[in-house]
Amino acid sequence: MNKIRIIALLFALVTFHGCDRIISTKHTTNETMVNKTLDKYIYILDTDVKIDTIFSNGLDSNGVVFIKNSTIDLPIFGAYTIEISRVLVNRRYLYNISDTTSYIQPNINNYNDSILFTHVKFNGVMTGSIYNQIDTSKLIVNNEIKKIFSKDYTMLDKFKDYYKK
Repeated sequence: MNKIRIIALLFALVTFHGCDRIISTKHTTNETMVNKTLDKYIYILDTDVKIDTIFSNGLDSNGVVFIKNSTIDLPIFGAYTIEISRVLVNRRYLYNISDTTSYIQPNINNYNDSILFTHVKFNGVMTGSIYNQIDTSKLIVNNEIKKIFSKDYTMLDKFKDYYKK
């Protein structure tokens, strides 16, 4: 009788072991810029999903949302980890249109290389479910952040429409 149970168990393991469950996942990143100055800023975020821009006319708050949909294969049996494909920010560009200065983050993976990250507030708690995760970060622009900016005359070409006025 034990042989039949063992054979049935082995048959079930072999039969169902190759059957993975495909689960849809979604990672959302909410990026916000809070401008506490009278200066006009353009904040460009280059991610692995898309490049998007936040405009600020001074003393305001604006944001963009990045969504990355993907799928993961989960085995029917056994222990497994769930790794959601997250939105990755490749580079951040911050332009002060009011005085033709800019800051382009040199290396997104090196958090110690700039004052910029002292002004970015990340939501420490990821919200959503295990398959639907939401991150939030907020860039606070104040007079203190201007210390990392440098004069950028290429902005005259990049933003011709603004400077024609």
